[in-house]
Amino acid sequence: MIITMRRIALISAALAIVGLSIVPAQGATERTIEQTPYQQSLSPTVCFDNSLSCEIDFPAVTAQTAIHNVACTWQLSSGAVVQQMALVFTNPNTTTFAAAELPVTISGPNVNSSSAYTNLQTLLFVATGVVPKIFFQLDSGSILDLNCTISGWTLEQKK
Repeated sequence: MIITMRRIALISAALAIVGLSIVPAQGATERTIEQTPYQQSLSPTVCFDNSLSCEIDFPAVTAQTAIHNVACTWQLSSGAVVQQMALVFTNPNTTTFAAAELPVTISGPNVNSSSAYTNLQTLLFVATGVVPKIFFQLDSGSILDLNCTISGWTLEQKK
């Protein structure tokens, strides 16, 4: 979707009909915001403590990005207990980070394992250069075949 000064003018005209007005800033130039689909799918790149905790490091975003879905599927060994799963954002230029807990659903045990997944519909805005990560922590057992996908839109301003 592209937002142009023409569309802003049309919205202003519609608001004027109902008695409201919008005045463009002085020196405003026509710009558009271009949305491009964004999707990354990965498996763990780093696991610790005999696979009790794993981390998936996605590539840094190259433009402001709106993440609207996080989905992961995996198998757990028999008796495994999930302690935490989170979408974490780190900024390599600073020491700041933010995290969003992910809901975990486990579908009944099979003979030697259980299937599990998370699927979070969200709207998280991520600045250029920020690195999204999935962090996964077990209390016991092990994780098998963890795969995660994050998707959304990159938002780039064009002249």
